[in-house]
Amino acid sequence: MKRIMQMRSPQTCVISTMRIATVLLMYSLLLACHAQPVERQSYTTLEWTEGPAPQNDYQYNIALTAGDLVYVTGGNRQGSLEVFDPAAGTWMRLQDAPLPRYFAAGAVTGEALYLIGGLDTSQHYTASVYRYDIASDTWTRRQDLPTRACRLAAVAFDGKIFVFGGLVGADDRNFENSAAVHIYDPAGDEWISGASMPVARHAHAAVVVDHRILVVGGYHKGPLNTADVYDPVRNSWSARSPMPTARGFFGLVTLEGLVYAIAGRVPADRGPIEQYDPEQDAWFRMEPMPFVRQRFGIAVSGDKVFLIGGEGTSRSVLIGEFEKQ
Repeated sequence: MKRIMQMRSPQTCVISTMRIATVLLMYSLLLACHAQPVERQSYTTLEWTEGPAPQNDYQYNIALTAGDLVYVTGGNRQGSLEVFDPAAGTWMRLQDAPLPRYFAAGAVTGEALYLIGGLDTSQHYTASVYRYDIASDTWTRRQDLPTRACRLAAVAFDGKIFVFGGLVGADDRNFENSAAVHIYDPAGDEWISGASMPVARHAHAAVVVDHRILVVGGYHKGPLNTADVYDPVRNSWSARSPMPTARGFFGLVTLEGLVYAIAGRVPADRGPIEQYDPEQDAWFRMEPMPFVRQRFGIAVSGDKVFLIGGEGTSRSVLIGEFEKQ
């Protein structure tokens, strides 16, 4: 049997090539659209009100939630620790931290707060870690970080504390950005290393989402909008859609399965608010704050967001409530 060879005309080949090029172009445009932040008007807004001021000034501080109460520390020369009761609208002074510091990280696990790293009052980076026992109102020294660091991020997950990046070195004249991941086990009072972040950074933020840890923003030779997810079980990283506004020194919180990036250091007179949906891997711009806030402590209690202190706003307490449109 003879095989019959069908030859295509040059015109047919040109048409086929054009069709392939058209498909590739459409696919490229689709990917480009997916990478861009999606505008979603009037989805939700955060309405802000002033809350009662704490007894002390706080800037470059942290805020942590334990139960329904909000704790604030770091950010002044006294090492002050105060607790705010949102239901009563009152502040109470607690035992000062042994080593006052700025730009520290913090986390809550069990019935204790952990204060990690930072910049001490002599302007040196510290590796010290202190545990605050809520029941006894006492501080105890724990195992130091493997390296001195400040402007780092920390979260608690599955009974352990995960610390990400920051500036490492001696002080603000001798430092470098770090991509290191350090994991602390409170039960054994010991640190181990995790897989390094894809990008070294400082002034970033981290939250737990769907049994993984989302790390966003910060600085590395300029502001970053990158978002990466760390899987503690696999000790691995994967990229996520970038945050619309590159920035550092902002707040990152979760509420009802969604993530909110709030305010931060930006060249604007209004603080951006952007919502991240982990299921869609998509960001949505929300109505910005009517003012700028940066280098503050942020925490969630119930369905409210608390912004406490900050650079130039050291006695400020802003309470944000979501309103559906």
